[in-house]
Amino acid sequence: MIYYRKKNGMKMAEIWYNYKEKPDRKIDVLRYKFVAENKRDAASFEELWTLLIDLTKPEGELFSHIRKNTRYEINRAVNKDGAHCFTLFEKGEENREKLLQYIDFFNIFADSKNRSRIDYSDVEQFYENKTFCARYAADGGGEILTMHAYVISDGTARLHQSSSLFRNTADAEARNMIGRSNRLLHWDDILFFKNAGLQYYDFGGWYGGAETSGTYAEQLLINQFKESFGAEKKREYSFIEPASFRGRIAVLIHSAIDAVKKRGK
Repeated sequence: MIYYRKKNGMKMAEIWYNYKEKPDRKIDVLRYKFVAENKRDAASFEELWTLLIDLTKPEGELFSHIRKNTRYEINRAVNKDGAHCFTLFEKGEENREKLLQYIDFFNIFADSKNRSRIDYSDVEQFYENKTFCARYAADGGGEILTMHAYVISDGTARLHQSSSLFRNTADAEARNMIGRSNRLLHWDDILFFKNAGLQYYDFGGWYGGAETSGTYAEQLLINQFKESFGAEKKREYSFIEPASFRGRIAVLIHSAIDAVKKRGK
């Protein structure tokens, strides 16, 4: 999928997943995200990891690959907690009211974690290109407990953001129930996208760094959570390439700034 935007007068194309896909208009800078091609000499080169589930496998096989404790939590969310999963925002849907409902829920979550809030501009490119999808899990009374947002293209549903009310309650059992609803929602999402004919469910990244303290400790816990669904680890790359003379100048400047920042660390 290609997303077009302008930044500081530069025409940019952001290409997700498929390196071979080319812009259909004049562009100054190409920004590749999460592609399989390794371009170490490119600007802003990043070597990344993610976790993928092959949705072409039978449902029973997919569930059997999930760790025993996670399967138990999923079943308990349904049978004991009475949690249910729904689609708030379908891929291709045009509904600003629902989109704002998602943004509002995410910002409650962001405030609870002292994270940056989002607004329409943060999801605009996905909404305008009809690749955005949001799903949620609710308790028996209809209260939304957790929500997932996805970017869908090239046969893949990639987790973009995950948010929950986990930190908004001091009640331990309520927090546990929200955690179970999150596991249930991931499983329901997997089946939802499988039934939609997609090929891959992408957990949206896996931390592969060496640091283990501070915020990295939380990343390792998130790794463990994602790994519990039996996904396969995959290497991917993100980088920038110029597509015009103006783009070459911009990329050179960008690379020089990056080099200065790295030396200052």
